[in-house]
Amino acid sequence: MDNFKNKDMIREEFDEIIESRVEKIKSTLISKGKEYATDKDVMHNFKRAGLIAGITPEKALYGFLLKHLTS
Repeated sequence: MDNFKNKDMIREEFDEIIESRVEKIKSTLISKGKEYATDKDVMHNFKRAGLIAGITPEKALYGFLLKHLTS
């Protein structure tokens, strides 16, 4: 972040950074999605975890997110 203080960034450079980040996010979501889903239901693991814990799939998803943020 310190680089932003010391130089101007042209639009082309900014666009390249954004495009690179979007591709990284897309790649991660696709590869990790295979770990958390079945071919029939991409939300399978969150629904299953919710059933086991007696919570909604959304709350289970949040729990998975917290696990990743803390690790």
